[in-house]
Amino acid sequence: MIKRMPPPLAAPSDGPVVHGLGLVVLDQQMYLREYPPADSKVFAEEARTQIGGPVPIALSQLRRLGATCSFLGSWAGDSAGREIEAELSRRDIGFALND
Repeated sequence: MIKRMPPPLAAPSDGPVVHGLGLVVLDQQMYLREYPPADSKVFAEEARTQIGGPVPIALSQLRRLGATCSFLGSWAGDSAGREIEAELSRRDIGFALND
């Protein structure tokens, strides 16, 4: 059952319409001052997450070029899933959410 599909921000007449079906992941990135030697530890200077996967990245680029884009996939309803939804919305990519 689809709960919602945010409307695309650009009208279809503004450019092509692209629907992407695929995998979305949440990448975790850690920034280190130096690469740790074997059997040692270093503290991360910064940590962040961002969405990834071939289809969401391609849709992001197409959206920047003026296409109306939507992503068709599935993810959990936990905090990581909410972060995926927020990032897709920030990138102006519509999505369907399944229960």
